[in-house]
Amino acid sequence: MLHNSRLQMVLIVLLLFQSSAFELFTVELEKREYDSPFGGEVQMACRFQPIPKNASRNLKLSWHWNARDTEREVYRLVDGEEHLPPANSHYQGRVSFLIEELSQGWAKLKLSSLQINDSGIYQCLIQSENVAQAQYKEMTLSVTAQYDNVTKLIQPYNKDQVQLTCESKGYPVSRISWTDSKQQSLVASTFNKTTPDQLIQVVSHALVSLSQWNTYTCHFERGSSATFHIPGDLHTDRVRNTGIFICIALLLVTITGMIFYARCVNESKKSLSGSTEEKAVFTSSKRESLRRLLMEHYNSKDLVTGLEEPMVLDRRGQTVPLSSVWGVGEPGETVLLLGPPGSGKTSLVHMLVNSWMSDTDLSDVSHLLWIDASVTEGDLLGTVESQLPVSDLETSEELKHVMTSSACFLVLDGYVEGNSEFDPSLISFVNEIRESRLLVTSRLDQCPTLKTTVPSENILTLEKL
Repeated sequence: MLHNSRLQMVLIVLLLFQSSAFELFTVELEKREYDSPFGGEVQMACRFQPIPKNASRNLKLSWHWNARDTEREVYRLVDGEEHLPPANSHYQGRVSFLIEELSQGWAKLKLSSLQINDSGIYQCLIQSENVAQAQYKEMTLSVTAQYDNVTKLIQPYNKDQVQLTCESKGYPVSRISWTDSKQQSLVASTFNKTTPDQLIQVVSHALVSLSQWNTYTCHFERGSSATFHIPGDLHTDRVRNTGIFICIALLLVTITGMIFYARCVNESKKSLSGSTEEKAVFTSSKRESLRRLLMEHYNSKDLVTGLEEPMVLDRRGQTVPLSSVWGVGEPGETVLLLGPPGSGKTSLVHMLVNSWMSDTDLSDVSHLLWIDASVTEGDLLGTVESQLPVSDLETSEELKHVMTSSACFLVLDGYVEGNSEFDPSLISFVNEIRESRLLVTSRLDQCPTLKTTVPSENILTLEKL
């Protein structure tokens, strides 16, 4: 009996000793959160104890990134062999591991040329040769960009006012406030757009009077500010001739808008085509075939003709001719035309289609895609495929190329928000980096999300015909 008791005691001591041996290996964080600048670098670290002999060979460790239910491996070390991110991966050429720090008990990962989408949770996982289970810790990386480089612009608005504009890029979205010399707040309109490198481009406009001397400052909450001295920042001749400049601007918009746009289109074609014609997604014969099919399709429609050119109200409340609708903005921008029932939105679109078919005002637009947006099937691409004779195109990628090319004018008539597939795809198309122009017609109360997405200067109101 005594012998059995002693044997049990020895076994218990051995088990406790073995358990303690496993628990001796620990992994701790240097810190839980890292805040680093866009384009800069960060060094994240885990500390482990005890330090095994020849740590680079007797440790297995890896780093992983986790965000939005996705995961990717950043770095791995097994049996002394490093496994860096492969070619064409998100981290290619930007990851290094300070392997010499292992002998000091540190697992340090260095990440350079930081991008916005590097933000997320990073997991440091380490396993020692004497430990049955790996130990891991998690830390958070936040990549931000200050709105430091503020671009300011002054534009004539009318004979009594000028429009001040502040623009900058950063991340995340920054609020902008405007104040005058007495620290009184100004009313401003602000809109945001995501750039290809995931930064947020913030543009803000404020209207101020020319009748008195004053200073106006735009403040980026996450960055710098810019100050305007009015009318001191304006040249004397520019102030005296504000009315003349406005007349010239309106004249250019109404008479030569399409000529200017045609030049932009030609330049875009040159830049997109590259050094060889092999980069085109679809051939010139297909392009011409699609143009012919579209014209045959529109010829079969009962289009309204013979109307006088309607007038629209711009965001300033000023009446401008229909011609300005076709010439608004640069390639890649969106125009939202609003109007009450019976105001003539569809008739206006008919005039546009007739103009394109007669090859007069829109001769540089090879493909005009006219869609009844009150009847949608699936997403934007699916709706275009269902309503237009695009069977000549072999793939959806070819159709998407047409829809985003510089020679395309996409017209969505009678848009009504409410389709869970179509609405997100339209918003995505509006925000997409593309060369085509987009015109959407809708009633005032039927597109609340789109109204907040399209820049305010590109939202026009149609007067009743």
